[in-house]
Amino acid sequence: MRSGFLEVDKSLSNRKWIGPSSQQERLATSLVQQHGVSQLTALLSVKRGVVSDDLASYLVPKLKSLMPDPYVLQDMQKGAERLITALTQKENICIFADYDVDGTVSASILLLWLKFFDITPNIYIPDRIKEGYGPNVSAMEAIAKKNSLIICVDCGTASHQAIKKAMEHGAEVLVLDHHIADEHLPEALAIINPKRKDDSSELDYLCAAGVVFIFLVAVSRILRERQIRSPEIISFLDLVALATVADVVPLIKLNRAFVTQGLKILTHRNRPGLVALIDEAGIKSQPTTYHLGYLIAPRINAAGRIADAKFAIQLLTETSEQNAKQISAELNELNIKRRSLENEVLNAAIAIVETKDEKNIHLTWVAGHNWHPGVIGIVAARLKEKFSVPAIVFSINKDGLAVGSARSISGIDIGSEIKKLVISGLFLSGGGHSMAAGLKANQNQLADSMRVLELNLGKISKKPEIANELEIDCLISGAGATTEIVEEMSATGPFGSGNPAPIVAIANCQIKYLKVLVDKHIKFNCLDPTGKKLEAIFFNGLETVAGQRIMKNMGESFHICGRLEINDWGGYRRVVLQVEDIATI
Repeated sequence: MRSGFLEVDKSLSNRKWIGPSSQQERLATSLVQQHGVSQLTALLSVKRGVVSDDLASYLVPKLKSLMPDPYVLQDMQKGAERLITALTQKENICIFADYDVDGTVSASILLLWLKFFDITPNIYIPDRIKEGYGPNVSAMEAIAKKNSLIICVDCGTASHQAIKKAMEHGAEVLVLDHHIADEHLPEALAIINPKRKDDSSELDYLCAAGVVFIFLVAVSRILRERQIRSPEIISFLDLVALATVADVVPLIKLNRAFVTQGLKILTHRNRPGLVALIDEAGIKSQPTTYHLGYLIAPRINAAGRIADAKFAIQLLTETSEQNAKQISAELNELNIKRRSLENEVLNAAIAIVETKDEKNIHLTWVAGHNWHPGVIGIVAARLKEKFSVPAIVFSINKDGLAVGSARSISGIDIGSEIKKLVISGLFLSGGGHSMAAGLKANQNQLADSMRVLELNLGKISKKPEIANELEIDCLISGAGATTEIVEEMSATGPFGSGNPAPIVAIANCQIKYLKVLVDKHIKFNCLDPTGKKLEAIFFNGLETVAGQRIMKNMGESFHICGRLEINDWGGYRRVVLQVEDIATI
């Protein structure tokens, strides 16, 4: 077994650093010779699985070259024709959407598109607490009595009874979704979902908004053939980009093109709702995936988590700048309230985990009575990050029903594993994505069910030593950490799930000028052996072993790794290292 990169076999966070292999170095050299790119660009591309023939399209992802034929998706023709019929006959249409960012964005895209034809669809978003996820029988029955076409977005694939009830009352149902599908599908008119068992499109990495976009491409193609004008759908890519990042789907292939183009559109500031959110969040620079995922998405999600998700759709489709600013301010207040609730539940959850006699190796789970269902997903994500294993958080109501939200780590498809236990009868319901899922269980069965789930996860979990490895993309000096280098690295972006930002290592750095921010972040300067200074920020560093070590040993030298970013704050453009890990020399 080869030693760790920079001989770091055990960092201060108990991780082994793994650098580029000799084979990756050779492949990178080959790309340099064939395409004339830099060694750095070549190496970053190779580490992301790019081969020579794909390099040009990878570095410049273009929608035109990556866009598939829409009809590779099952039921696409049937679904597209049905919407056109509804358009031409001015039917009543209802959009049934999930309450998260992907759902509200998907509904917003469809609403804006339909308004072009002077059709204003009805919007139905279930109450997170009272109704839960997806179509329910009573809601679909009521909707079917007033609408001849129901379009379910970001939901519906598993809603057999609800869709059957709608069809019985004369409404036809079209599903545009991306959640895990069973062999047996609901009796809908069309179910367009790349995760169908019989789908061969290889588009299962899309979020619902991505599916909606491709669906509208198909509809627009038919309309164009019939010489009927339709909206310019490229203009919706800012919304598609937002949903793609927010739903944490892999930023690969078509998704990279969606986000790349969408970020460009965002810079034009043409959509009042998104402009208001950007301004409310204090974003002064060109929007990035970080801004979408950590500053914009939480504000939109706050509506569905603790209030009414229709606020989000109202904002995203708003044409008045003044109204958009007002709604955005309200969402910001909801987000502040959401954070307060989140912290309350998180502290309680951590306390429960740390006092458990039985320490779960492959799964962390907690349950609390009457925890707000709107924040348990976020808390699960925080627990996953803290303990580096899949996490599930349950809120138990007065009737003994445990409603859970799960978040997973790379390599563990939590949605599929939960689905297996639904089929076996251990969970009442559940399913979702590989990285996130929802479920329901009886309180008296909870402990036994979770024990089985952990055993199952243990069978597929990576070995502990592998799980604790940290991939280092390249070694760089303090002097080499320039804005030009950071901009060159960005060619392999946009970064996010499935395409993480490069992690660089800087050797033998002396820690200087430590400063604590907001009681938990550590800001400092690191000096490389040449004396070159690089500004660094260690988020939540004070809560880690590594952070405590450097606080007590200022002036000592360490190996440091992290992600390089350009900071424009105060009009001074500089490179900052966002610290990921620290190792002793």
